[in-house]
Amino acid sequence: MKKIKFGTTVDTSIVPPIFTFYNEDNQATNGNVTVYHGEKASIDYTLDTPGYYFVVPAITNNFNQDVEYVISEKAQKLSISFTPSADYEDIGLQLIIQHICTGQKYASPDPKIKAKPGRT
Repeated sequence: MKKIKFGTTVDTSIVPPIFTFYNEDNQATNGNVTVYHGEKASIDYTLDTPGYYFVVPAITNNFNQDVEYVISEKAQKLSISFTPSADYEDIGLQLIIQHICTGQKYASPDPKIKAKPGRT
């Protein structure tokens, strides 16, 4: 299983808010993930911005219901599991956070989960 982890920060002091994703080497990235057909993937997003927590993400183009999610660790971690059932898929995933005190919600730009044909 392919395991991918991202740290996530959000700057809500500007409009639109800026979501930044950090890979395991602590380098900024766009948060996109590519998975090959038949390969299982586990993608963890950990929220590193105090005063906010994850709520249900917006998932688009999940026609085959390949994507599942779990929110854990006091809503500071969003775990996505994905097993592509088609050779080509381009699934949109908007992370949505909510402010603890005000209830204001903010949605990320669309990191993509892409499926490609299996490696030969």
